Amino acid sequence: MNDFFASDERFRVYPPVRSPVDQKHRYFGTRKVEGTPYTIILGIDRADWLADWYRLAWLAVLGWTLIMALGFIALRNYLRLLEGRNVHQQARTDPLTGIANRSYFAALAEREIARAQRTQGWIALLMVDVDRFKTINDTHGHHVGDRALKTFAACCSRVTRAEDVVGRWGGDEFVVLISQDQTAALGLAERLLEVIRAAKILNDQGEPLSLSASIGVACLRADHPLDLDALLHQADLAMLEVKRSGRGRIGTLTDAAVSSSG
Repeated sequence: MNDFFASDERFRVYPPVRSPVDQKHRYFGTRKVEGTPYTIILGIDRADWLADWYRLAWLAVLGWTLIMALGFIALRNYLRLLEGRNVHQQARTDPLTGIANRSYFAALAEREIARAQRTQGWIALLMVDVDRFKTINDTHGHHVGDRALKTFAACCSRVTRAEDVVGRWGGDEFVVLISQDQTAALGLAERLLEVIRAAKILNDQGEPLSLSASIGVACLRADHPLDLDALLHQADLAMLEVKRSGRGRIGTLTDAAVSSSG
């Protein structure tokens, strides 16, 4: 203390000491009054001084707890939303290939057909069948057959546009619906056939297996009543005629109709 009074310092705080007056622990601060021989000594009860800090600490803890609770609730709701979306997505997609399943493709196709009828536009459907799929399964196993189906789905998605509808109709059959005329549909079928022929899958021995497909194309102008079943039936007739005549090619509705009438 004497050192302080003898120095040029104007303010100093001392650690808490017990007051000789009421025996309470206080923090003492001293300040010289400049220009006078007087020094002011002020004692603050440690409990009172720490009370503000305790209150601030509790408010901070409460605030962080509230933030964490709100964050947890938000995260839980977000995860539930993602789970709901995943369930919804799983109900619409084929679990093996990841493209639209039969029911979801039908719903999307009906919507596109209705739109084409409103605009009096064209609608075309491609029925794509994996050639000799049973042989792949019997010879190399179903897991290799699954690779073939995944590859076919990837090929269909690769050559189509975002507005086209691609789906797995069932087994080894895939369907593609586009709002374009027959020229565009045949061009798409040619590109798809080229991509499928270029694709390779490996058997268990690491040997590459070539793939091929038979594609039936049905195309109609939507200026009269038209439904998905009619398109599917016509494309299926064209595809079956291709398979009967050698596979690995593209058939149209006209080809199938001529063959059937013959």
